Amino acid sequence: MAEVVDINQQSTQIGMGHQKRVYPKKGVKFTLYPNCQEECQIQSIHFIKQSVTVFVMEIMFYLITGGLGLVVLHWVPIWRFMLFFKVVNEQEATGVCVFGPDDDLKILKFVKIKGRNSKIFQYRFQRYIYQDEMFIPFFENVFDMKNSEIIQFPQNNVVDASRISVSQEKNGMNCTDIPDQGLFVMCMLELFTPFYFFQIGSCTLWFFEGYIYYAYIILCCAFLGYWFGIFEERTNFLRLKKFSYQRYKVEVIRNGEKKEILNNEVIFGDIIELKKGEVACCDLVVTQGSAIVNESMLTGESIPIVKTPIQQDNEKFHEIKQNIIYSGSIILQTSNLRCQAFRLGFETLRGNLIRSIMYPKKHSQISFSKDSLFFILIMGLCALISFLASVKTFMQKLDDGMIESSDVLLRCFDLITISVPPALPTCLSFGINFSMRRLARCKIYCINHQKINICGIVRILCFDKTGTLTENLLSFKMVSAYEQGQFKEVSEAKDLSKVQRLIIGACHTLQNFNGQSVGDPLDQEMFNNSGWKISDKTEEELQKEGNGVIQEIYDSASNEKIEVLKCFQFESEFERMSTIVRYQGETYLLTKGAPERLKTISNPQSIPQGNNENGYTEKLRSYTQQGYRVISLCYKKIDANSIGSPRDQLEQGLNYVGYLIFENKLKPETIPNIQKLQEAKIQIHMVTGDNPITSLNIAKQCLLLNPSLNTYILDYSNHRILCEVNGVSNEIENLDTILQTKNIELVITGNFFEKFFDENAENNKIQTISTLLYLCKVYARMKPNQKQTLIRLMQKYANKKGYTFIGMCGDGANDCSALKDADMGISLGEAEASIAASFTSKILNISAAEYALREGRCCLTTSFQCFKFMALYSMIQVTTTAILYQRGSVPSDFQFLYWDLFIIFPLAFLLGLTEASDKLNTEQPTHRLFSPPNVISITGLGIVQLCFQIIVVAVTSTQSWYIDPITFQNESGMSPSDLLQNSFDNTVLYWISNFQYITCIIAFSLGSVHKKPFYTNRYFTTYLTLITALSIYMLYTEQYDVVDFFMLYPQLTNVDGTTIITEMVYKWRWAVLGFIILNSLINIIYEKYIVKIIVKKLESKYPKLVYEGVSTAPVYNNAKNNEESNSLKIDNQLQNQSDKSN
Repeated sequence: MAEVVDINQQSTQIGMGHQKRVYPKKGVKFTLYPNCQEECQIQSIHFIKQSVTVFVMEIMFYLITGGLGLVVLHWVPIWRFMLFFKVVNEQEATGVCVFGPDDDLKILKFVKIKGRNSKIFQYRFQRYIYQDEMFIPFFENVFDMKNSEIIQFPQNNVVDASRISVSQEKNGMNCTDIPDQGLFVMCMLELFTPFYFFQIGSCTLWFFEGYIYYAYIILCCAFLGYWFGIFEERTNFLRLKKFSYQRYKVEVIRNGEKKEILNNEVIFGDIIELKKGEVACCDLVVTQGSAIVNESMLTGESIPIVKTPIQQDNEKFHEIKQNIIYSGSIILQTSNLRCQAFRLGFETLRGNLIRSIMYPKKHSQISFSKDSLFFILIMGLCALISFLASVKTFMQKLDDGMIESSDVLLRCFDLITISVPPALPTCLSFGINFSMRRLARCKIYCINHQKINICGIVRILCFDKTGTLTENLLSFKMVSAYEQGQFKEVSEAKDLSKVQRLIIGACHTLQNFNGQSVGDPLDQEMFNNSGWKISDKTEEELQKEGNGVIQEIYDSASNEKIEVLKCFQFESEFERMSTIVRYQGETYLLTKGAPERLKTISNPQSIPQGNNENGYTEKLRSYTQQGYRVISLCYKKIDANSIGSPRDQLEQGLNYVGYLIFENKLKPETIPNIQKLQEAKIQIHMVTGDNPITSLNIAKQCLLLNPSLNTYILDYSNHRILCEVNGVSNEIENLDTILQTKNIELVITGNFFEKFFDENAENNKIQTISTLLYLCKVYARMKPNQKQTLIRLMQKYANKKGYTFIGMCGDGANDCSALKDADMGISLGEAEASIAASFTSKILNISAAEYALREGRCCLTTSFQCFKFMALYSMIQVTTTAILYQRGSVPSDFQFLYWDLFIIFPLAFLLGLTEASDKLNTEQPTHRLFSPPNVISITGLGIVQLCFQIIVVAVTSTQSWYIDPITFQNESGMSPSDLLQNSFDNTVLYWISNFQYITCIIAFSLGSVHKKPFYTNRYFTTYLTLITALSIYMLYTEQYDVVDFFMLYPQLTNVDGTTIITEMVYKWRWAVLGFIILNSLINIIYEKYIVKIIVKKLESKYPKLVYEGVSTAPVYNNAKNNEESNSLKIDNQLQNQSDKSN
């Protein structure tokens, strides 16, 4: 069971990327599900009640506000909770209010179950029941049972209608069906987001103002963006729904009888019979026989996996993946297989992963939606200020009776609506979609598009070793056989002793599949060099012979036979595996595993002593220093009647017989890509289950460790901290001595990690954890759950300034949990998609991680380029309109259309086609819309555009031929109530603003180091050239149709057009061109150079503004002043202890 949470003592929840939230008081105590995933971690539960009167008041509120109140409360659900619900005690409660992760709030009614009056609610497919003054998980928990109880469960529980009902009440139906809210509800939810809600109001206003064409076009663009978003969301939903929905018939055994039922009707404890080609309908524990399965849908790896039964003992059940057939696995072969359902529906591994896709983790550090809303508010404020600058003109016309006060209000709203770009949400999604396509072309597949932008800010990468940095298949090197007090290196099986050949021939979990041995790759490599063969006899056939044999292994040359009687699976907790075999009439226990662990359970007399080359430890060191994978081989003879004894009792007093040596070669792509990542200042860590010295040497080979620094190996054994430097291992009394040492890097073992990281996290010693995370480059002997914990600790503590984005690259089989929790999880496998990680790569080396980082940075840069372009577009359009309002003029309908339809939308769309840079840069892209670089860029360029607009209008107004719009309106006989569209002010502002839009996007495209030069994007460059040419043409053309269509009037006439009042001299166009060129140059220089200078100075003065997303060297207990003395102190301490030991 998880820890009990008392919400009365918890007022805030901070960390792991979540924002601070203050919860209501008097929360209810609750216990989370075992191994509860992040997306289901409830923060607070409150009993609530809504009376009939308040319910009626709520409905009336929605009706009176015309539905606006419903929309607002949908945006801010906590307001609904505070307005219309009352926190009560459990007797009065009709439901609960649940505060979940990522600011999620749900008001839930109690689930009604026939025959029960208990208070039960369901949150994200997990049910909780109120018992003993607290909410506890409502399900059948196999982890509270013993192995023997699981096996006997079907016999002890009659399956009738009552039993089925109880199981389905507690565990739900065995399905992962995703509720479909329907297309209509999805459309309404999207439509009533703040952005589209605002756009509907804007277009309505433009219709009233007479901008008919413009309103239609913008409405169509917004509609296309809206449907594009709906289509994308619906497509992703249907893809996930298709993946999650499964209906087929399965064969179960209930009350001793076989029965065929639908897979969603399976209940807890059902015995399932699986045949070749069938799919596991839930998570199943194997209780008898064996199976070979394909888990590629879950892990991305299509290699066959052997599943064997749990031990038939009274030990408490704990999950070992070799005993579990996970939901969705395809059965390749069975042998007398019998398994039982123990996790159903969304509690299966597959269901957990589907749920994590449905409720992805949100980050307060990167939130386009929230920042976009803030941007809308700021632009609205800017528009209001711009309107105040032109209010004098409107007030003058109002005083003269030329306009109504309602016209003034409409013009104010008009400016506010212009300030919000209608294509903003669509443009921000362009970069993501293009990046997903480019990743797919490189055989990297993404199942969660939100993760692509996050890849752009990952600065710490963790790599598994075997199969990721090194070749997936280990190469058998030799057996270092220990005989008569000496080691002898043997590469041929015929030269081994009887026991040594027995161990490499029978201590494994391989099975015969289509004439080939399949299973763990290491076991396969070992077995292929043993000279033995696996018999074709199935376990069922062997059991019929009645001699207790589960597998036969034979040697065709000598006609010898090994009979396997029992198998103890490899467990990360024990770091070993064993088999019990019968050979030549004698019974043996054969064991292989981690040398450090097997040494502690072996007969001391069988362990080579001394510090010479024939000593156990020295020999192990000599192999691991060469980068070999080393496994100890042990055995002992046992009595045939003791086979049923507990494992820990049998695996004592073993006799050591040698080392099994594997060569673990680096992949050719490893070193070049490590160098690329290091040049880009990406922090790299190795996280592996291998020996620490082997891991250290592999890390040195791939240049992961700095050769100029000392490397200390920290281990924890027998309640002591052990520190090894240069082959000398000694006890360290105080960890602070290590943490204060200068110029070191650490290798940490899983034992040390479990002891000190958990202990310091519990004691809230954040600085200690941060220092360890910074100094440690290699984590060895790490169990799968420890890898997951490490990822979470790095996210929370690696950077003192906040949440750190972590990448993890490994195989989906062993690193599933760590890959899922990582912000950028990349599973290397042959499958096109798995749900073990956000990314699945068919590129089976770490170049996939380097490319994902480049593409993530490109995507993030594109998103910000689009955002900045849209922001400048709004600012330019607002200032243009405000200046014209002040002058008594206004842009024409078709001028607005040209800006939006021909310049803004196409360029923003085509910008996303620019590919990622060929090289990772040390500079990290910003990940906030309102970061200093973005704010300085947008603000500065906005001011530059405004200044040039004012200057051009001011200089134009000094020309002898110039007439201001109001004077011209009076002289031409036009209606004084209208704002003039055909004016000199309008014409010159239209000319210059065309090029302001164009040069701004060029400036944004030139400044990025994370994308290729914009001219490599031939579609963008071609269109940019065409629109620039068209804008130049409109600057110089005197073609009447063009001039009249866009209302560009270099000459002003009376109402009937018969008399020319005044005319712009043609050479003035060249003067305007000069302003355009100067404006363009300043735009480019400011964006490319000046912004960087300002940001650098600002960040040096205010370093808190910088968010690097990566750990920096922490100062530990003012260690800076003592670094040299501590370094000497620890070196002397180790040397002295070494001298004493010698």
